Amino acid sequence: MTEQQFRALLDAVNASSDLIRREVATISHRLDSLTEAVLRLTDQQGERLSRADVCQRLNIHRNTLSKRLTADRKFPRPGPDGKWSVSELLSWELSNVVGG
Repeated sequence: MTEQQFRALLDAVNASSDLIRREVATISHRLDSLTEAVLRLTDQQGERLSRADVCQRLNIHRNTLSKRLTADRKFPRPGPDGKWSVSELLSWELSNVVGG
């Protein structure tokens, strides 16, 4: 491979990398928009989950849920009805799983 061929190949790789970065940014923006829409929708619907539902959703034991409520001040709290807001739980999940 000549130096000229190598430089042409390097230019093509750099152009592809720039295109990929732009595409990733576009997808990330769309994902953020969809996430916001889901959060708004769950908030509007006002669906609530029981302790058993929350444990099942998080794949944890009920004792682990009790420990999490004690240890994690940011973890959503149940309302006066003893149930969790799906919207609040989803927000917590996103901030902990995605690193938000």
